[in-house]
Amino acid sequence: MKFRNFVRAFSFWNRGHWSSFFYSSIMLIISTSLVFLFLSLGFGIKSALAKIFSSSLTSGQILVSPAVNRVGFFTVEKKSSSLLDYDAALRILEIEGVVAIDSQLFCAVPASLSGHVPGIQGTYYTDVTIEGVDSSYIDDPVARLHFKRSFYDSTARILPVVISSSLLNLYNAGLAPANRLPGITPEAVIGFEANLEVGRSSITEESLPPRLFRVKLVGLSSNLSLLALGVPTEFVREANSYYHPDKPQQYSSVIVTVESPSAVSKVVEEIEKMGFEARTDSELVKRTSTFLRLVTFGITAFSLIIVISSLTSTVYTISRQISERSGQIGVLRALGASPSDLTKIFSFQVFSIAFADLLLGYTFGFVLSFALEYYIKLFLPSIYVLTGGVITFPIILLLIILLALSIIPSVTAYFIYVRTVGRNLPELLSE
Repeated sequence: MKFRNFVRAFSFWNRGHWSSFFYSSIMLIISTSLVFLFLSLGFGIKSALAKIFSSSLTSGQILVSPAVNRVGFFTVEKKSSSLLDYDAALRILEIEGVVAIDSQLFCAVPASLSGHVPGIQGTYYTDVTIEGVDSSYIDDPVARLHFKRSFYDSTARILPVVISSSLLNLYNAGLAPANRLPGITPEAVIGFEANLEVGRSSITEESLPPRLFRVKLVGLSSNLSLLALGVPTEFVREANSYYHPDKPQQYSSVIVTVESPSAVSKVVEEIEKMGFEARTDSELVKRTSTFLRLVTFGITAFSLIIVISSLTSTVYTISRQISERSGQIGVLRALGASPSDLTKIFSFQVFSIAFADLLLGYTFGFVLSFALEYYIKLFLPSIYVLTGGVITFPIILLLIILLALSIIPSVTAYFIYVRTVGRNLPELLSE
């Protein structure tokens, strides 16, 4: 059939019947918009969570900590746990394959932090845990060079500190939205200054007088405890000796560097025999990946339900159209129209309608996605700062889905129509 005749036949064939596809078209447009939105949101959330939960451990490193029972943010040492002190660190260093240890020295002295956050009215006060860390926790080479401070230095001298990146995430994800506070980026928080009181907190106080220090934030680390403040190791060692000269110095955790990734499993086994917990980068990645897979599966399953419902509605409409127009098919057959030409006309109709609906659905989905991103940026700025945006457009995947959803109704229509148009002519005319 020539193209001009095909267009005329297509027009005559559908005269008075376009309204019958209205309901299925609306369903397909809405479902496509929602699928586009949920897929974009799902990939965006996956990317954002991967960024939030990422570990700073590199391949060939092991995070060693005392064996504890965890209850929310709190930890309670197990009765059988070993003491992670200087002697234990030396024993770990003697394990075959271990080349270096970076420690976090636990400060047994209560402390509190107070100050003012720029852009926020009022002052804040919070109890903190102090941990002594070395300069390897800091990315900036200049700040790393000046990460030194003695407990006995003049209190007028600035004390460089490092905080947990998880604490900043917690602020942006929970505290800021709940109190309508602005979000804070890692870059903005570097250089922040506050007052640190060592020797007293809201719940306890040492027998010796507390000391007040001016601190400046010089870095963030994902290996610090949630409410820990990282300060130079020498500062903590001297503070412990000043307030508790008889107490042994303990580490809250140590990062063990192994000479090759292949030796990690053997070193982990030896560390666990000593009574400590050992976590590797692969374990942390595995935990994060499991959570991300659950999030992605949930959003994908919901999107799949929407797609199946939409396609079911479209196929039902196609079947009903063929059934209602059996007599018309018989008349066209009697006038000389070939079954193949009629099949091409009907299949092309379904494909063109489905493709147009999907394009409209993708357009609406794109608008909805940008509207959601704009809403988060405008009304939940802390979440936007935390995640860097929760909308991602996987263009190749969306194009594949567009073509697939266009072809599926067309192929379905083709097989249904082939079966119908192949029936006996008297049988078609009788309906």
